Amino acid sequence: MLVAVAATMALGACATNDVGKSSGRLTTATALQSLVGSPGSRIRLALDAGPVGLAPGEVADYMDRQEAELRTEMAGTGVAVARIGQQIQLTLPGDVTFTTNSSDIRSDFFGVLNGLSRVLSKYDQTVIEVTGHTDTTGGDGINQPMSERRADAVAMYLRSQRIDNDRLSARGMGSKRPVAPNDTATGRAQNRRIEVLVTPVVAPAPDAMTAGLAPEPAPIEAAAGGGDDEGAGDQADVAPGEPAA
Repeated sequence: MLVAVAATMALGACATNDVGKSSGRLTTATALQSLVGSPGSRIRLALDAGPVGLAPGEVADYMDRQEAELRTEMAGTGVAVARIGQQIQLTLPGDVTFTTNSSDIRSDFFGVLNGLSRVLSKYDQTVIEVTGHTDTTGGDGINQPMSERRADAVAMYLRSQRIDNDRLSARGMGSKRPVAPNDTATGRAQNRRIEVLVTPVVAPAPDAMTAGLAPEPAPIEAAAGGGDDEGAGDQADVAPGEPAA
């Protein structure tokens, strides 16, 4: 089955983990991919299990409705909801999501993740990438594995809430992508975060699924002996594969 999903999830330089696995690979829903559409397109192809895909004309309304429900569900929780084209990004502050210096999710944050899971389960024609980020305190040897463990922890929790594993991927970026300066306590707190990127799955056009499958036309064979059929004399002079005059 062919479906289309966002291209930006494939970042070869990043440490990427399957949900529930320790190897650095993308999940089935995100591993098989290629860019389609205009330059900078956030649509890509995926094969195998996962969402069936939306018709292109359905995507905007589908994501509008999902965004509205996520904003309602996340109101007052500290989770920021942002629309990026046809994608939705949720930012979970690290200090309210995890216990200090740990990848253990705080028990008082379970309800927030439960609400997030309800919306993501309802709008199942999407794939979900969970990315962990840290500040620069402690160095890469500590920050990179911490960001991976935190991303895995959130992805595993979503999976426990019946989010299909084929829709999920998790990766850690360590301190490589700060959103604020690391020289202040406020900036470091902003950088310690989890980003959940929700991307619509778009079904390819029918002609894209059958492209290249049509048999080649058979060559025109010259009529033998110039019979009585109309046009036979003209056709007899045409060599195979050459167009008739």
